[in-house]
Amino acid sequence: MAEEKIVSGQNVVLTKYDGDVIVRHGATVTSETDLITVTGKIICQGDATFLVGVVAQSFHVDDEDAVVTIYGDLGVEKLVDIQGTLSVKGSMNGDTIVGQRLYVQDDLTADKIDLDSELIVEGTIIARDIDVGGKLRAGKIKKCDSVDVGGSAELFKPSEIKHVDVGGKLSLHGGVFEDIEVGGKFKSEGEIHFTSVDVGGKCKLEGIVHGGKIDVGGILSGEGEIEVEKIDVGGKCKLEGNIRGQVLVVGGTAKLSNNVHIETIKVGGKIKVSGNLEAEKIDVGGLFKCDAQLKVTEKLSVGGKAEFSQEIIAKTVNIGGTIKLLRMNAEIVKVGGEIEAKDAVIAHEIVLGKKSKARGLLVADLIQVREGSEVEALHGATIKLEKKVKVKGEILYTEELLADPTVNFKYTPKKVETLPRLPKSGNPFFNKEDTTN
Repeated sequence: MAEEKIVSGQNVVLTKYDGDVIVRHGATVTSETDLITVTGKIICQGDATFLVGVVAQSFHVDDEDAVVTIYGDLGVEKLVDIQGTLSVKGSMNGDTIVGQRLYVQDDLTADKIDLDSELIVEGTIIARDIDVGGKLRAGKIKKCDSVDVGGSAELFKPSEIKHVDVGGKLSLHGGVFEDIEVGGKFKSEGEIHFTSVDVGGKCKLEGIVHGGKIDVGGILSGEGEIEVEKIDVGGKCKLEGNIRGQVLVVGGTAKLSNNVHIETIKVGGKIKVSGNLEAEKIDVGGLFKCDAQLKVTEKLSVGGKAEFSQEIIAKTVNIGGTIKLLRMNAEIVKVGGEIEAKDAVIAHEIVLGKKSKARGLLVADLIQVREGSEVEALHGATIKLEKKVKVKGEILYTEELLADPTVNFKYTPKKVETLPRLPKSGNPFFNKEDTTN
């Protein structure tokens, strides 16, 4: 059985000991060299100070009110059990670390870390599994499978972690991750790569973002380059950098301030875009405002109001309320409320709903105007006008005009051989697809 040594008092010299060492409350321990080596356990029964580095089989702080300080490195073969507070003014390594509070000035290496209260490491943590009930703060974490923090976590340098779960607030400065789950707030700076991010409250991304899915219950904001597969936001989304992805879903409002290339966009409330936007499908429940060029290769659907200050390219456009635009080129355009075009709407087919209004020139192979509507200029191959339609501008058609007897014409419709050419668009795509050419 290993011998046991009791250490108490000030400036006790202990260099090597074969067995267990019990350090009493208030003891200060030094060595004849730069290191204390113990083959067994070191058990601290109260406050203690080690003026040099320590090597032991295991290290224990038994008193929950005790503060133990080591001015040097701590190397432990097996267990470190900290019921109070341990502060290491150097690097530390051990197999398993459990207890309450640990502070390490340099690097920390372990297999498993499980602390109820706090872990602060100014350098790098290398560990397979980290579990902290309260607060975690470190320079960075590497080669880690799992980090689970009940309160808050902050990492100051790029880290490598497979799974991160933080109940409160998480702040990262880039790195490579698989799954990140945060109950409250999440902030990332620098370049980050991930498979999924799930945030219950607020999420802020600054820098370069590459990943799979971002799911935010509250507010998402971003500054920088974002390239992800899917973004799903329950509340508000504000992104100021260039964005590329497959899906953007926002339950409330969205503001996109730079160039956007996303396959599918769905917004329940309103969306404002100040950069060029290209998508396959866009579905907006309320207001859609875009101050740059818009290209939708499949379907654009807006339940409320749409405002576009520049040119629009789309395959199918369905507007439930009103739309104001400069110029549009599409295959099918359906408007339930009001359409106002400063230049022209050019399509294969244009359909205006009952009691709708159209201001500006509409050009299409087929134009259908439902009952009680009011329109201005119509140029088409076939034009169909239902009951009580009011036409305030010229009608030119090349094939057929079908008008109910109750239609009110300001000018007599004219059948022509060809429709007038429209002025060339500033966008080469429009010149290529212009149906009047």
